[in-house]
Amino acid sequence: MRGNMKESYIVENETCAEKLFAFADILYVLRRGKGMTQEQLAENLFVSAAAVSKWERGISLPEVGMLCATADFFDVSVDELLGRKTGTNGRIVGL
Repeated sequence: MRGNMKESYIVENETCAEKLFAFADILYVLRRGKGMTQEQLAENLFVSAAAVSKWERGISLPEVGMLCATADFFDVSVDELLGRKTGTNGRIVGL
Protein backbone atom coordinates (compact mmCIF):
# COMPACT_ATOMS: atom_id res chain seq x y z
CA MET A 1 0.00 0.00 0.00
CA ARG A 2 2.73 2.47 0.91
CA GLY A 3 4.51 1.81 -2.39
CA ASN A 4 1.40 2.80 -4.37
CA MET A 5 1.01 5.98 -2.33
CA LYS A 6 4.65 6.85 -2.95
CA GLU A 7 4.32 6.23 -6.69
CA SER A 8 1.17 8.34 -6.80
CA TYR A 9 2.94 11.14 -4.95
CA ILE A 10 5.86 11.06 -7.39
CA VAL A 11 3.53 11.16 -10.40
CA GLU A 12 1.60 14.08 -8.91
CA ASN A 13 4.82 15.98 -8.25
CA GLU A 14 6.02 15.37 -11.81
CA THR A 15 2.72 16.77 -13.05
CA CYS A 16 3.12 19.81 -10.81
CA ALA A 17 6.66 20.29 -12.06
CA GLU A 18 5.48 20.08 -15.66
CA LYS A 19 2.86 22.74 -14.96
CA LEU A 20 5.42 24.94 -13.25
CA PHE A 21 7.77 24.81 -16.23
CA ALA A 22 4.93 25.23 -18.73
CA PHE A 23 3.90 28.42 -16.94
CA ALA A 24 7.52 29.60 -16.79
CA ASP A 25 8.02 29.11 -20.53
CA ILE A 26 4.70 30.70 -21.47
CA LEU A 27 5.29 33.73 -19.24
CA TYR A 28 8.73 34.24 -20.76
CA VAL A 29 7.35 34.08 -24.31
CA LEU A 30 4.47 36.45 -23.52
CA ARG A 31 6.75 38.95 -21.79
CA ARG A 32 9.33 38.90 -24.57
CA GLY A 33 6.53 39.17 -27.13
CA LYS A 34 5.60 42.51 -25.60
CA GLY A 35 9.27 43.56 -25.64
CA MET A 36 9.29 43.90 -21.87
CA THR A 37 11.98 43.29 -19.29
CA GLN A 38 11.25 41.37 -16.11
CA GLU A 39 11.45 44.67 -14.25
CA GLN A 40 8.84 46.28 -16.51
CA LEU A 41 6.47 43.35 -16.09
CA ALA A 42 7.00 43.44 -12.34
CA GLU A 43 6.09 47.14 -12.25
CA ASN A 44 2.91 46.52 -14.21
CA LEU A 45 1.86 43.66 -11.92
CA PHE A 46 2.96 45.43 -8.71
CA VAL A 47 5.36 42.67 -7.72
CA SER A 48 9.13 42.51 -7.40
CA ALA A 49 11.40 41.73 -10.32
CA ALA A 50 12.69 38.83 -8.19
CA ALA A 51 9.17 37.35 -8.16
CA VAL A 52 8.94 37.50 -11.96
CA SER A 53 12.40 35.96 -12.21
CA LYS A 54 11.37 33.06 -9.94
CA TRP A 55 8.24 32.48 -12.01
CA GLU A 56 10.20 32.40 -15.25
CA ARG A 57 12.83 30.05 -13.83
CA GLY A 58 10.16 27.64 -12.61
CA ILE A 59 11.03 28.13 -8.96
CA SER A 60 7.58 29.28 -7.90
CA LEU A 61 4.11 30.13 -9.16
CA PRO A 62 2.17 33.30 -8.40
CA GLU A 63 -0.84 33.18 -6.10
CA VAL A 64 -4.24 32.62 -7.75
CA GLY A 65 -5.14 36.31 -7.78
CA MET A 66 -1.83 37.16 -9.42
CA LEU A 67 -2.35 34.42 -12.02
CA CYS A 68 -5.63 36.13 -12.93
CA ALA A 69 -3.99 39.56 -13.06
CA THR A 70 -1.16 38.20 -15.20
CA ALA A 71 -3.59 36.51 -17.59
CA ASP A 72 -5.58 39.74 -17.85
CA PHE A 73 -2.42 41.75 -18.50
CA PHE A 74 -1.47 39.51 -21.43
CA ASP A 75 -5.09 39.11 -22.59
CA VAL A 76 -5.02 35.31 -22.29
CA SER A 77 -6.99 32.91 -20.12
CA VAL A 78 -5.52 31.43 -16.95
CA ASP A 79 -5.76 28.04 -18.66
CA GLU A 80 -3.62 29.32 -21.53
CA LEU A 81 -1.18 30.89 -19.10
CA LEU A 82 -0.80 27.53 -17.33
CA GLY A 83 -0.40 25.66 -20.60
CA ARG A 84 -3.65 23.75 -20.32
CA LYS A 85 -5.20 22.69 -23.59
CA THR A 86 -8.77 21.98 -24.58
CA GLY A 87 -9.89 18.98 -26.57
CA THR A 88 -12.30 18.97 -29.46
CA ASN A 89 -15.20 18.68 -27.00
CA GLY A 90 -14.11 21.88 -25.23
CA ARG A 91 -12.96 20.06 -22.09
CA ILE A 92 -9.53 20.59 -20.56
CA VAL A 93 -7.24 17.68 -21.48
CA GLY A 94 -4.08 18.71 -19.63
CA LEU A 95 -0.73 20.10 -20.64
